[in-house]
Amino acid sequence: MYIKPRRSRLNGKVGRSHKIDEDEFYRMLEGIVIDDAELFNEKLREWENFYNYGRLHGVWGDQTPQERFWIKIGSSC
Repeated sequence: MYIKPRRSRLNGKVGRSHKIDEDEFYRMLEGIVIDDAELFNEKLREWENFYNYGRLHGVWGDQTPQERFWIKIGSSC
């Protein structure tokens, strides 16, 4: 998905996402040399799973994205 030009609200969200990835995902891999795409993709899937189902997000009152999704659609987890 692409972001249209001059959408600072969305660009800020993307920038924040990149900072979280840098601070948390890449720091987790610090010192580990991954020269195998499959291994990198496995680590990335682990991170995405944690980010969406385990990591609490302060902006949503310490809910995970999964919890926030279910609340937004009006269902329970």
